[in-house]
Amino acid sequence: MSWFIKTFQKHKAIIVRIATQDHREKSYWVIPKGKTVNIKGIGTFELNEKDFFYNSNRVPIYYFNDNFIQPIDMVKGTPSEYTPQHYQTAIDARMAEQIFSATGSRMNLGLLGLVLSFLTLIGLGLVYYMLQDQINQILDILRLIGGIQ
Repeated sequence: MSWFIKTFQKHKAIIVRIATQDHREKSYWVIPKGKTVNIKGIGTFELNEKDFFYNSNRVPIYYFNDNFIQPIDMVKGTPSEYTPQHYQTAIDARMAEQIFSATGSRMNLGLLGLVLSFLTLIGLGLVYYMLQDQINQILDILRLIGGIQ
């Protein structure tokens, strides 16, 4: 994929160079998504507007340490304090928050009305069943005094 990006999508691509703990440097041609770049198997890294250089073909080059998500300021030589694992944890937490907020307790009013009507009908049925003897006695008394035919 890096060859395809390097050859055909050079105008969108950036070069990410990552310094590893065993003193090697790996170079990747990637297309950024917003202010981040994701390198499969390594992690997600943040891009900013000040810590990059251009090569001779005017392609931006960012330098990262494999333990930090922000580019190394080549003038000061100080990496950030956040690791790619911290960044991935934050992304996962944000996704979980969005999932739970999307499936919140918004109940359809029609469904709520239907459930309440059903429960009311069941309640009235139970009241009639429990008071059936008393209702029949009242009806008999009303028939005797001529109130009901």
